[in-house]
Amino acid sequence: MVKAQSITHRFLKACTWLLPLILVALTSGRPLVAFNYVTDANGTWWGIQDAASPSVDTGSIRATQTGPGDCLFNACVTPPYSTTINGYAGVRVLVHATPAPRMNGEIMRGYGLAFNGVNRFASTQSIRLGGVVISRAVYINTSANWGRWLDTFTNRTNSTKTIEVAFGGQSGYGDPRTDPADPLHTSPFNASSIVNTSSGDAIVTRDDDWVETATPLSGSTPVGGPQATVIGTATSSSATFAGAMTFAGNWLDDAFHSPLVYGGHRGNFQAYVNTITLKPGQTRSVLHFVVLGQMVTATTSTAVRAAVESVASQLATAPEIRDLTAAEICSIDNFSASALSAHGFDYSVCTRNRRNDDDGDDDRGRHDTGLTVRQPPVPEQPEAETSANYDVVGKTIQKLRADMEAGVTTSAEITRAYLDRIEVYDTGQFGFHSYELVADDAMKQARAADRARKSGAHGPLLGIPIAVKNLYDTFDMPTTNGSLVFQGFRPARDAFQVALLRAAGAVIIGKTALEEYATYGSYSNDAYAQVWNVFNPSKSPIASSGGSGSAVAANLAAAAMGSQTGDSLYGPSSAQSLVTLRGTDGLESGTGVMPLVYLTDFGGAMARSVTDLADILNVVVATDSADPETSAPGRHVPAD
Repeated sequence: MVKAQSITHRFLKACTWLLPLILVALTSGRPLVAFNYVTDANGTWWGIQDAASPSVDTGSIRATQTGPGDCLFNACVTPPYSTTINGYAGVRVLVHATPAPRMNGEIMRGYGLAFNGVNRFASTQSIRLGGVVISRAVYINTSANWGRWLDTFTNRTNSTKTIEVAFGGQSGYGDPRTDPADPLHTSPFNASSIVNTSSGDAIVTRDDDWVETATPLSGSTPVGGPQATVIGTATSSSATFAGAMTFAGNWLDDAFHSPLVYGGHRGNFQAYVNTITLKPGQTRSVLHFVVLGQMVTATTSTAVRAAVESVASQLATAPEIRDLTAAEICSIDNFSASALSAHGFDYSVCTRNRRNDDDGDDDRGRHDTGLTVRQPPVPEQPEAETSANYDVVGKTIQKLRADMEAGVTTSAEITRAYLDRIEVYDTGQFGFHSYELVADDAMKQARAADRARKSGAHGPLLGIPIAVKNLYDTFDMPTTNGSLVFQGFRPARDAFQVALLRAAGAVIIGKTALEEYATYGSYSNDAYAQVWNVFNPSKSPIASSGGSGSAVAANLAAAAMGSQTGDSLYGPSSAQSLVTLRGTDGLESGTGVMPLVYLTDFGGAMARSVTDLADILNVVVATDSADPETSAPGRHVPAD
């Protein structure tokens, strides 16, 4: 009987919570979508990750599909259908420098890419990596079936820099060897493999101008579309051409050192690497095109592939650059002078005023023109410094508590160290974006804990900074559930578990980011930002509690509260070397935790060690009169 009451109670609460969302959806007249879409001549929608919500801001393709909306969330089984690409056209940059700069070799983001409302995305701020300034411009040709990416690099140091630039990403997912007759197309629907190159084979070398991927298929059900990447002028076209691609790598594992894979799931991840030497003050660019075919069947595949290859060949020999400035054209490193002149550009502009060049390469002076490629300024970044005299990196709750009890440090000093780390490592262009909100009164909470300790108080969490996923109610900070629908919404009281943490003297340092409404189990990007994996900063932290996981993994809090419907506690924990527990139903109260699915959701802790997890459980496991499951008959909870 108690269980039946619990189900009814939760269902009614769920209906109450969903009502505002339903009303917004009905009255807005449009879907609440992230990033921006551009439609090409074939009716394909290109979703470009620009600075618009959720500010992934890589300039890569989120997906190409037959309509707007989250194809991945719908598994691409119902419209809109994916036309194969699911995360492509990003750029990783590796600067050869000692020491290596932070985020070296990772996917670049933070361009402030602004959409002009039609078909162009331009950087409003540049990125600085190891003294090299980076900007990008994206153009989707709405009168054709291709997009163009121009990535520009300027050496702002007084010494010569060598950089490697990897263009690529994920052209599909799944193993193409899976049976295409699967009625749900769960694996092969978006699987891809390299099927051709400009050399006429399926192996990528420096002799190739373009590479084509496609979905292996049979039958009449439409699947993916063939896609070609134009990588520039090949060495076979110009035997001494220095700007040709230098390495075909694996984007998933290590784009700069792991060779391209030609089968299985890893065959979906291509990286085309160019090596560029930049003299002090010098600017060079790499230019790439992505050509996309419509969805195909076994009957139409040959014709569509031929059309894609034809366009790729044309762009390789005569790239569309007539809208670029002379300085931009002259800076392009991976296309030959003849290709850049194909549409009538006067390439002699690039060789005028050339300086003496005795470095032995065949740059023909085109990068010493005196022409300036305009790049937006790099925003100021906070200094990596702290006023705290205590290092929180790697410290467990037990260690923090022991040092406070021994007088080595204080909660105020620990909290200040975390706050300073949040400012440097969680914000800005390369920030992990694990927090949506940081508590304005975090230091006030910490000083109160220090006073309590001096007065004789003690406890496992006294003075310990803990973050909470932003679907836990907090009376002093908005609870958004990752959505603009709840922006500014401030509950009247704390969630039951948060109230217990406060009563134990924990410092509620902030609210962590999550997948909007905690709806998806593969990534954490809400309306405010994309959360990145601390251990692999080009990848997702996995699942909707990614913000909580990244906050702890990056030493931005001692522990964090997350929640799980399917994998959102153990997903981010496994991805970032943390410890968690999805306890039995009723172990911890769900009161004040916005749910995705009331009957399966569970709010729990994520910590650095099992003992830390036990310390938190000893505080938050309690009977809640508002949640009957926490007082169910037969409930057995150990005293410790």
